[in-house]
Amino acid sequence: MLALFIACQNTPVEQLKPSLLTGQISNVEDAAALLMIGDKSDTLALDSLGQFMHEFNLYDPALLTIRLDRNRKLIFMMPGSDLEVTIDAASFYDSISFAGSLATENMIMNDYENRDGGSMRELHSLPFDSFHMENDLLMDEALKFVQEASAEKTVVPEFTDFLTTKIKASWASNKLNYPSYHKYFAKLDEKPEMPEGYYNFLDAIDINNPVYHSIRQVESFTESLIYRKTDELHKDSSYSDDDHELLLRFDAVDSILNNQALNEKFKFNMLNDAIKYSGPDNLEVVLTIFRNKVGKQEYQQEIDEAYAKWENLVKGSPAPDFIAHDMDGKEYHLADFLGKYVYIDVWATWCGPCRTEIPYLKEVEHEFHDNNIAFISISVDKQKDYDKWKTMVIEEELGGYQLFAPNDWKSEIASNYLVRSIPRFILIDMDGNILNVSAERPSGKIRDVIAALPGV
Repeated sequence: MLALFIACQNTPVEQLKPSLLTGQISNVEDAAALLMIGDKSDTLALDSLGQFMHEFNLYDPALLTIRLDRNRKLIFMMPGSDLEVTIDAASFYDSISFAGSLATENMIMNDYENRDGGSMRELHSLPFDSFHMENDLLMDEALKFVQEASAEKTVVPEFTDFLTTKIKASWASNKLNYPSYHKYFAKLDEKPEMPEGYYNFLDAIDINNPVYHSIRQVESFTESLIYRKTDELHKDSSYSDDDHELLLRFDAVDSILNNQALNEKFKFNMLNDAIKYSGPDNLEVVLTIFRNKVGKQEYQQEIDEAYAKWENLVKGSPAPDFIAHDMDGKEYHLADFLGKYVYIDVWATWCGPCRTEIPYLKEVEHEFHDNNIAFISISVDKQKDYDKWKTMVIEEELGGYQLFAPNDWKSEIASNYLVRSIPRFILIDMDGNILNVSAERPSGKIRDVIAALPGV
């Protein structure tokens, strides 16, 4: 039984009445689906007919997600409720039906989710006045839908509260992110200045109520608030460059989240992501603060486990080998470059940030062309995109060693170096030892780093 504890309540676990989710997912090839809530998940084990039965504990009402491959369906449940869900995987979003104690609420939720909410790009491309008129209109229409649906059918008040909060959080997130999104979608050089009093809406969502944090829009709004506060704190920061960003985010969390459980959860997620995607280098100060201020042992244990995965990738350790091939089929290993420094770019043709780095990488390669360093770009594209990769290498006149890794994300370069996101840049010394498995990007300070290498 999966215990999904949404809030800190005094009810002993043994007194909770389990919630029950049953149903059938037909025409599915995989033997399992996932039941997700926030950052927790559990497997929905399907039998040969696609049927499942799953019990779990809830302290409070919650929005959960049934996930099958890339398809997701939002459901509403309460402590002790029972819900039956039927889905045809061949027409995932059009075939769903519900039975049980919250069938009406979930049909309304399904109808709401199937509404056309408009395009994020189109909304944030609008000029200031038009954006706010459209954003307000979208919220008003959504609230009207909920009010009318709730009036026509008998629903529990917690459901109406949840769906209303979800709608308002989406509206607030749009307003909060408008300056950044408008700059991006309208292709502006700078973020537009907002008028005085613009951010008076920030208290519209009760982000310190843990019950609402099973709502993805509330989580997203909270994250955006944290990043906004982080930007404000940058102005008066006295932290060192190495620890700077994450420490500022911790301070931002402290300034806006006074609920201890939420405060610890967001700090854990930030630190866990930083270790997962970039490794633990330069996080000593942050780790110390985390261990002193976060009391939940589950978080401490997960951070220890995440940290341990990188033990063989610290500076000075022998760099793991990899296998990759050039366009002529020649096989390369790391050992082929012993005696040279090695700067590796792990990338893919579909990756926008990867492509953004290409012009900068060309400049760095040109600057250090005659130095004792090899520039290696290793694609983790899928095999079906091999020709696309080859064409791009030729048309973009990509320099250095252009290699293709077999098995994409399961390749040696991805698995041995714990690559979870791209682009990832890796710097290795002349003896084949690690200098940095999350090195500076070409658009960053890598020139200074390379120029300072002895014997380069």
